[in-house]
Amino acid sequence: MGVKTPPLQQKRAAATRMAGKDIAGVTKVVAQSELEQIKQRAVIITDSVARQMKQEHEAQQAATRHESQERKRRMMDKEIAVRARREQSAMEMELEADRKALLTDDEVQRHPHLVSLRKINSLALQATGYQLCDALKGHQKERQQMETRYNNIHDSIMERDRIRDIQQRKNDEAEAHTKRMEARQVLEEQIAERQKKTIWEEEAKAIEAQKILKTYKQYEIEEQQKLEQHRERAKEITRQVAQTNDRIRQMKEDAIARDKQEEMVAAAYLRKKALEEEAKQQEDIRIRKSKELRTAKLRAQQEKAQDKQAIQDEFRAKKAFEDTEKNIRLKEKRDRANKAALTQSILLDRKRQEAFHAEQAGRLRDIDANMDRIGRQQVERDYQHHKAIATAAKERELQHGEQLRQQIESNEQNRRKAKMFEQNDAMFLKKKALKESILAEKVRQSTLHKLQKQGVPEEYLRELGHMKINETNA
Repeated sequence: MGVKTPPLQQKRAAATRMAGKDIAGVTKVVAQSELEQIKQRAVIITDSVARQMKQEHEAQQAATRHESQERKRRMMDKEIAVRARREQSAMEMELEADRKALLTDDEVQRHPHLVSLRKINSLALQATGYQLCDALKGHQKERQQMETRYNNIHDSIMERDRIRDIQQRKNDEAEAHTKRMEARQVLEEQIAERQKKTIWEEEAKAIEAQKILKTYKQYEIEEQQKLEQHRERAKEITRQVAQTNDRIRQMKEDAIARDKQEEMVAAAYLRKKALEEEAKQQEDIRIRKSKELRTAKLRAQQEKAQDKQAIQDEFRAKKAFEDTEKNIRLKEKRDRANKAALTQSILLDRKRQEAFHAEQAGRLRDIDANMDRIGRQQVERDYQHHKAIATAAKERELQHGEQLRQQIESNEQNRRKAKMFEQNDAMFLKKKALKESILAEKVRQSTLHKLQKQGVPEEYLRELGHMKINETNA
């Protein structure tokens, strides 16, 4: 029987034959010198060489990028310096224009928060207040003189009115004295009339008192009679109570006699009951003795019956022993037969088990060989996998380092920008402070000029005139 080649192998063999023919058709002969040149020009790049070339290329790119960043930084520094000089010049020109410009109310209203302006306004108000105080003092002095003249006139008028009032009071007192005398006479007449009336009232009261005394005596007599009646009733009640006590005493004596009679009856009953109890005890003793006698007779009869039962029990025990011996012999015979059958079955099972173990050992050897092959393949795959992971980790580290360098450069640029912004802010604040100081100085001069026009004395304007304003205290 011949071996049949699979279709897939046939196709591969045909392809190999065709490939050989094609190659043979284009084959050329190369000279030794040309072969050496080809070898010199040809470069075989391994993985390590490729990685090294890649690292060198990345390092070159990083150096180029760093140089570019440095060049950019220098340009930014120059730009910052130029911008600072330009802004300084523009600020000086703007401040000079502000100094020469005229002061407007709009500018003052836009800067109400300036301390210097508030102080200027305060000093101006203070000087104006001092001026007003001086004017007020002069006005008060004039008013005081006027009040003095008015008080003198008023005092003279009041003195004249006082004298007139004194004379009027004297006249009124004389007229009042006359009226009091007339009233006194009328009062004396009224007092006499009242005394007469009092005498009449006292006499009437005496008559009324006599009537009341008579009535009171009548009441005493009636009360005495009531008291006598009460005493009589008390005596009657006492007599009735004595009679009641006598009846109660008699009833108690009768009760005592009844109790004695009842005690005698009870004693007789107890004696009778004691005799009955004694008779009952004698009867119980007699009955107990008769029961004991009957029990003794029954016990004797039972002992006789037990002797017969013992003989019967001995016969039954002997018969039971013989039956037991017979059953034991039968059981031993059955056990021997069962044991022989069990031994035969165990031998058969042991042979089958040995055959199964041999077959199982062959299978396990095949499985172990297969597992070894799979393990080697798995180890190879794990090695390749770990190698790829290590390569990827190294590349990630390189990328991370590059990212860190980029972040450092970016942070440096951000710091420069922030520094530039801070310089701009500082310049802006300085410019603002200078403008505010110029505005405050213009306001000071304008306020001083206005106050001088209003005629405020120079002594009140001295502090405002000597006030110094700069960008620190504007």
